[in-house]
Amino acid sequence: MKINDSFLVVFNLGKKMKNLNEKRELAAAFRWFARLDMNEGIANHFSLAVSDDGQNFLMNPVGKFWSKIKSSDILELDTRIEPKNIGPVVDETAWCIHGAIHRKVPNAKCIMHLHPQYSTALSCLRDPKLPALNQESMMFHNRVSYDLDYGGLGIGDEGERIASKIGNNSILM
Repeated sequence: MKINDSFLVVFNLGKKMKNLNEKRELAAAFRWFARLDMNEGIANHFSLAVSDDGQNFLMNPVGKFWSKIKSSDILELDTRIEPKNIGPVVDETAWCIHGAIHRKVPNAKCIMHLHPQYSTALSCLRDPKLPALNQESMMFHNRVSYDLDYGGLGIGDEGERIASKIGNNSILM
């Protein structure tokens, strides 16, 4: 009986430890971005692919302040399981957008969806493209894709459409 009890404890610990380092790093990223004031309370999401095909990824739960996120709060998600079948902690729009990008863009291992002040202001302009005017803006030259066809919340096919806009770049506005 003792051997079986010990086995169960080890087995359960193994399940909880899956992707533990990745969860810790993602939780630390949330807290750091909160310190940089690049969060909107509980809005926006980060995700990290934990499978080569992008089907499995980690993401923050809805309704949790970034400054308070712990590794134990990080969700393990599967793009094949609809968010309504996971529970109320999953933001459907985030699941759709991040899941589509992880599946369609293999090199997008970590996705940080933000609305910082300056990029939000830039994206509100008629032409939101950042010109390469000086050394600071040169770091974005040929690294930004633009989605000029915003279709509302990223539910359904909108996530797939957004994923198709990234191309070979590492930033999507």
